[in-house]
Amino acid sequence: MMRWKLEEFDETWLWLREVVRRIFDPATDPWPDDLYKTHPDLPVKQEVYEVVKECVFVEQWEEKLYNALAVELRAQADAHAARLGDLAGHRRDDILKATADVWRFFGDALRWTVGLFQYLDAAYCRNPEKDAKQIWFVGAEGFRKGMEARGLGEALVEALRLEAAAVRGGDADAMAMSLAREGVEFLKALNWYEATDDETSGPYLEELVLRDARDDYAARGARLARRTTEDAGADARDYVKHVFRALKDAEFAGSPPKEEDDDDLPRLEDLAVESDDDEDAKIVFEPVVMGEGFLDPSTAPKLVRLVEESLNAPNVGKIAERGIGPLLDACAAPEGEAFYALKDLYDLARRGDAVAACKRATRLHVAARAATILKSGTDVAASLLAFEDRLGAVAESAFAPPPPTSNDDDDEPDVWDILEKEVDELVARREGREVDEKKDDADWGLKTVQRALEDAVNDEAVASSFAEALASAFDVALRTSEKIDGLLRLFRLTRSKDVFEANYRADLGLRLLERLSREGASPSDLEDAVSAERAALTAFEAECGASFVGKLEGMCKDAAHAGAAAAEYLAEASDDGLEVKPAALTAGYWPAYPEVPLKLPPA
Repeated sequence: MMRWKLEEFDETWLWLREVVRRIFDPATDPWPDDLYKTHPDLPVKQEVYEVVKECVFVEQWEEKLYNALAVELRAQADAHAARLGDLAGHRRDDILKATADVWRFFGDALRWTVGLFQYLDAAYCRNPEKDAKQIWFVGAEGFRKGMEARGLGEALVEALRLEAAAVRGGDADAMAMSLAREGVEFLKALNWYEATDDETSGPYLEELVLRDARDDYAARGARLARRTTEDAGADARDYVKHVFRALKDAEFAGSPPKEEDDDDLPRLEDLAVESDDDEDAKIVFEPVVMGEGFLDPSTAPKLVRLVEESLNAPNVGKIAERGIGPLLDACAAPEGEAFYALKDLYDLARRGDAVAACKRATRLHVAARAATILKSGTDVAASLLAFEDRLGAVAESAFAPPPPTSNDDDDEPDVWDILEKEVDELVARREGREVDEKKDDADWGLKTVQRALEDAVNDEAVASSFAEALASAFDVALRTSEKIDGLLRLFRLTRSKDVFEANYRADLGLRLLERLSREGASPSDLEDAVSAERAALTAFEAECGASFVGKLEGMCKDAAHAGAAAAEYLAEASDDGLEVKPAALTAGYWPAYPEVPLKLPPA
């Protein structure tokens, strides 16, 4: 119930100004229980709210009220800024604590004032025709100007800049972080956190923090790149851990902002709750808790980008060239600590545009290891297959591209573009030209291992001996009925197909002749053996064409018909006690074996 009546603006403003001053006075309680006994003319909270409403909508004193309130808020802001004194030369924690204490009280008082004068804010300040700043910004601007006049902004920004450096170095404590959070919120409220289009001038905290972070990351990256020990794999692991820790710290430099209303400022309904204990005042004002987080969340992506550009991109290529080989050697399978370090290193290389360095390092390392196996001369084919299986699986998994982020059909590559690129790549390899390694194809890891093996087995020093060893491996596998799928992979790699064919044909002839002359062999056994040989020839034909297997196929045909021809010959020949197993062979198909003189016993 109203205890007085509005008559003149000046008298009304004196009452309202007394309310505002009590709110901004840290030494007094703005709402004591015995308020009516000591100040019987002072309105209570609910009455202030109603008075402002009547001033705006009934008496239409909104312009006078706004101007008078603006003058009072600027005076209060300047007085509270003066409470900070001279911050220059003080310890960082002392500067942060002093600023947090003053701003915490001033900010809460300003929010209470915004709530009490909400009708003025809505009807006058937010009217585009009036071009008047909202009440919150009037108070915040006054506080900022009070600090600028005393040179306090530079001291606070410098303290927060040093705190950010301490966080990057791992030297910040929980208390300092808590104070720094309040300091950042304070700078955001005064438009001192980041550069904006308004008339405020720096220094801006975000600009300084990003500058320091860029220099720090560049120096750290250079130190990591210069570090070389006997264990290049350990160096790569340390680099990966360091960069990912920096990325994580940058990503969480600012905590997510709290959900807020669409309006920039809190409304009276947000600042009040109903109270059943106070019969006179039905509205109880509560201070708004500021958002947590040392740096603003908008700074985190900028810091992440700095880590990628200043710490990772200039150095990851060098680290990859030195470390990928040892990490590949340490991976027994697509699992384990070394594998995940390799996978993370490739992730960093992808972010730093150093995929080509990863491909080059992988190819050189695989070729060197394959050359060592080839020079050993012991079970070369089996050793190369085991090496390819292990390293191929590791490279295919570790160097896999990230999962797609969109299922849009428009993002699917054109099939003709893919075919054109593959044809161009094939022609370039056949002509001995360098293939573009910048293309980040999905399965480059496995392809790179296979191409490195191809280069190794076709080196001039070992190409012929490898082809001979591969033919011998086929001979052993076909004699023992083992699978030849792995050997076929090696066959596709070798370019000395003529050497392979000559040795394979010699071994094939001996295998077929042994089958034909084996004691007690049935026609079905011979048929099965020829079928197995023809299965291998079918794979050769698919890879090299019909001309490559022409003589080999003719040898199999001779063997298939040899049984019937021998039986027919023996049926007509006289039985003179000499046991023979004749076979009719086509001379053009079969290789020329060394002649062995036949010594007959005396008659």
